[in-house]
Amino acid sequence: MSPIPTSTYQPRSPSASSLNLSEDSMSITSAGSYHPQTTSKKLAMAQSELQACEAHLAQKEKELEMKRSTAVTQGMSYRVRALVDTGKVWADIGGQLMTLLQQHCEFLP
Repeated sequence: MSPIPTSTYQPRSPSASSLNLSEDSMSITSAGSYHPQTTSKKLAMAQSELQACEAHLAQKEKELEMKRSTAVTQGMSYRVRALVDTGKVWADIGGQLMTLLQQHCEFLP
């Protein structure tokens, strides 16, 4: 029998892209002028959108892990039920065979 798969889900830590950056890390535009307000707003909007996407992705990963776990559990349940049913059939057949042997063979207990 193969081993039961274990969970591979690990919560994600914030990536460097989702961490807040200071205004010191802003770049100078190609014209050589520095626009901290425009760059800061764009950076903040991009970071906010990225954080929202990462949060959404983390939620979807949790949902997927729950579905994966449910699928494995259901699959194992079906297998175990099949084993139980098979065992009952073997027990019934064995009992019938023992009865036949006892009827036709005098040396059996």
